[in-house]
Formats: sequence, structure tokens, C-alpha cells
Amino acid sequence: MTGDDAVRLTYARPPDLTVGKSGRLTVSAQNLTGKDISLQRLTVVLPRGTAADDVLDGDKDSVTLGAGPDWTKVRTDVTEPRAGVKVGIKNDDGVTVAHNGIVAFTVDLTANAQQGKATATVQERSDDTNRSGSLDIHKTPRGFSLTNLHPVPYAVEAGHRVEVKWNTDEGGSTVAYTLHYNQDGEQKTKPVNGVTSFDLWPYQFTLVDLVATINHPPPVVQAVRSCSITVCDPRLTATNLTVGERTAFLAARTGAGPVPSFTPNDEERDRPIVNLPFTADTDGFLLATAWAVSTGTAVEVTLTLETDPYTYMKIETGSRRKSVLLPVPCGARVRLNTATAPGGKSYVLVLDWRPLGTGHFATR
Repeated sequence: MTGDDAVRLTYARPPDLTVGKSGRLTVSAQNLTGKDISLQRLTVVLPRGTAADDVLDGDKDSVTLGAGPDWTKVRTDVTEPRAGVKVGIKNDDGVTVAHNGIVAFTVDLTANAQQGKATATVQERSDDTNRSGSLDIHKTPRGFSLTNLHPVPYAVEAGHRVEVKWNTDEGGSTVAYTLHYNQDGEQKTKPVNGVTSFDLWPYQFTLVDLVATINHPPPVVQAVRSCSITVCDPRLTATNLTVGERTAFLAARTGAGPVPSFTPNDEERDRPIVNLPFTADTDGFLLATAWAVSTGTAVEVTLTLETDPYTYMKIETGSRRKSVLLPVPCGARVRLNTATAPGGKSYVLVLDWRPLGTGHFATR
């Protein structure tokens, strides 16, 4: 997002579109000003035409908007300063966007047939003041795809190996790939041409961006995909840390604590668990800890988070306790499977639920 200093919201880069194909453009903005904003209108003017710096060649009737219940949708054709389709949301009374709050709407459209980068005009009206800026929208060529960027595993102990994987089909284009991630407080950039995976050993929560720069056919455009890696017991760097009153991290909330039937006080198990389903009432973290009772016995625990794509986390251990931490979004289903070496050897499995809101993690 670029523009004059009057723009109050910070805009995320919208997803790239494929030329000549229908797609969804998400306009997402976050309030990082440190105080509440009363937002009355947010619109984006998409350049209309057949050129590389246009987004679409259809009029307002060719697009479909999606927005929350607090908003009235805006969709109109404009001619100044150039032909375009103005899309967005409004509420004349204003909607309060708190600090760190996000406001977003979607636009379903068909991109024009010319690869390139288009610059859309953003118009805000907040706190009774008009503001403007710009937003770049990239259109990639047909046949190119960059999908399924994900870490394996999704969460690890600090300093353990994570394989970041992705799929790509260049479709005859000439593409250069770079991976961007934070490490030890510094932003790192690594070329990853000719491969579809890269190993990292993170010590803290890590955000990974994969940037594909399409150099040919011209003009140059980029596609970006992102994923994150959750680190258990991350390395913590504190500078001038002052704590007042009483402070607790993830203090007990409704639904927090050991999951019933999987507490440290429950009996040892000697039978496998097969596809036991759980559902989360809110976002949270599930900590699974397992160990075998007898030396020389192997136990395997698999947690499957049924999102798109599925996330698999596995514990393979013996008498030594091992744990994994699985972030679980609200409403998601998790399936539990366990296995031991033949002979009905005993093992212990403890599940501990730490919600970020109010809600349980339970069998349903």
C-alpha cells in the first residue's frame, strides 16, 4: 500500500489474479494507529480496460461484492481521472475500527487478458475526513500457479527442523523464486529456484513469504504466498521488561485445562484410539504429551486438524515424554489416533487445552 500520509489504515497486499479468469480480490485493511477510528467509507477504484495496467474490462455489473452486515455495498462506474469500477463499503454513521482491528470486503471479478501490474486508487473517509492512497494488483499469466505453501510440521520445539513446502507450475513462464523469513530478529532472503522445499530451524514464531517473480513473458509481475510456523517454548528476548501488578500468560479461562479422560490422573491405556473426533468452540492451542509406561515400548500419537489442507502432527516416543503443540481454529475438527507396539503395552496420553477465547475442546 502506498499513498499520502493522510491514509489511516494499513492495507494488506491483495492476492494476485490470473489473466482472463474469474477470481476473488480481497481488500483488507488494519488499524495500526494506536487509537479507534470511525470509518464511514472505504472504496477502491479498479482501472477498467484491456491494458496491462488495467484490472478488468467489464463494468460494475460484472463484479460481485461481499461485505459484513454493518456495511452498505458500493458499486459504480467512474470515468475520472480514468475509466474504472468503484467498489467498496460505506456506513454514513461510521463503524468503529479498534486499534489492531481489521476491516475487509471481497470482489469477485474476471481479470482482463493482459498480464501486468495495475494500480488501484483507495479512498477512505474516516472521522469525517477524506483520504486517499493506492494499491497494487498483480495479474499473472495463464498456466502459472503457486499453491499449497505450508510447513511440515506446523509447530515444533525451538531449534528443530521444519520443511517449508510448496507446489508450482510455471506454465512456460520464466520465474525466479525467493523465500523471505525472520531469523534471530533479522529479515532473511534466500533464492529457492529449481526446488519446492526449504529447511528452517526456527527459534521463534516465524512468518514465511514465498515470492515468485515472473520475468517472461513481460511485463514483470509477482505472486506471493505466505505461511507461518509456530514454535513451542520459543527463545525469548526481553529488553527493558517491566511487569506491574500481577501478570499471567494464558491464565485459566472457561474451558481451559486438561481435556476430560486425558488428564495426568487418568488410567494408563493399553488399547489404540481410532479416529476419535474433537471440536474446538474457540481458537486455541492443544498440547498433547505422550509416553510409554514400560521401557522399550514404542507409542505413536497422530493429531489430524481437518482444515484445508489437513495438518498432521505426530508424536513417536518410548518411555521419554514428548509433546506437540497444535494451533486449532474455532469450529475445527481434530481427529486423534494412537498406536503401540503389539502386545497391549501401556501408555499415557495427556491433552491440555488453552483457549484464546471462551470455549471447550471436547469430543462431539
